[in-house]
Amino acid sequence: QQRIMAHQRALRAEQAPIKVEKSFGAPETTIIPAGLDKRSKLRMEFETQKRREEDIQNRAFESIDMGKNLLEEKNFDVAKSKYLEALDLLRSIGWTDENLSYLYGDIDSVERQRVAFEKAESQK
Repeated sequence: QQRIMAHQRALRAEQAPIKVEKSFGAPETTIIPAGLDKRSKLRMEFETQKRREEDIQNRAFESIDMGKNLLEEKNFDVAKSKYLEALDLLRSIGWTDENLSYLYGDIDSVERQRVAFEKAESQK
């Protein structure tokens, strides 16, 4: 009888819905329905993770675009903060420094442009 009860508990645990939460940004919970086989559950978890990473990547690219626009407006501090925000977002989904080298270059460019702008302004 103990084996039967243990087996029933194990079955109930297998059938319980699984919550997959978005770990960055706005909370999003995907409930994986009970009764799915292991492969289907893994597929749903993978798809949820993929959507989460795409969302983060899109937000990072939006921050980069905002940074470029702010740089054109000579708003150096906010532009740099947008680039740094994008850097943090992309790192959070596993981008490596090698993948982010162009972004580091953009951040350095903000500083160079700031120095050049301030120098030109001081000579007026």
